[in-house]
Amino acid sequence: MNQLKFDSYNFVQVGKVIAHTDKFLVENEIIFIMIGSTGQQQPFVSPVSGVVTKIYVHENDILSYGSLILEYQECSHAVIYKDLCAVCGKKVDKTLEPSNSMQKVTAIEPAFSCVKTTRERAIKYDSDERNLLLRRRKLHLLIDLDQTLVHTSNSPNHYPSSDDIISFYLDHPVAQTLYTKLRPGVKEFLANLQSYYVFHIVTFGDRPYADAIVKLIDPKGTFFSHRILSRDDSIS
Repeated sequence: MNQLKFDSYNFVQVGKVIAHTDKFLVENEIIFIMIGSTGQQQPFVSPVSGVVTKIYVHENDILSYGSLILEYQECSHAVIYKDLCAVCGKKVDKTLEPSNSMQKVTAIEPAFSCVKTTRERAIKYDSDERNLLLRRRKLHLLIDLDQTLVHTSNSPNHYPSSDDIISFYLDHPVAQTLYTKLRPGVKEFLANLQSYYVFHIVTFGDRPYADAIVKLIDPKGTFFSHRILSRDDSIS
């Protein structure tokens, strides 16, 4: 357990105490108000981030150098977004990552591949997700794109007699205009099954293509939201 002590040689009186046990402190957050010998008030801010496990200061206490303010447990950086801790906001490099195996959470939420968490949190997330689906009496349904929901070609003459072709431009992996035809009844199919399943797109197409097609099928994110697993998300 870590201790935070008063490090000024000037005596101060404790005014209002803001921090409390079990509170998560971030750096520069106010712990209490200091009252100087002239009555001037100023905040005492936290130089650390972590959870307060015990607080020792109370209103009207007099503090001197070395007085114990609180005990705290440092932030474990259990959830990291890119290189920032999602809890305390501190920049986290590999030397600061928790030792209990940070892992990318991509199996269920591939859109959040830049988020890393501990194995324990990932397991809890998965368990909570499954329990939620059980309460809602739903299952996961993985759906392919090409030859299942749509057919796409790079030739405008592929459907010479169709007037419902949707064209769109992609510049990755090569710049080209693609022409897509939705399978008849696709939206009705999804609407009828939505109360029974949570839909996921799983495709061997790359991410830009998958995102573009899903926007055509589901422009408001009603059916798929962010649940898209593409070739770029390490399907093997």
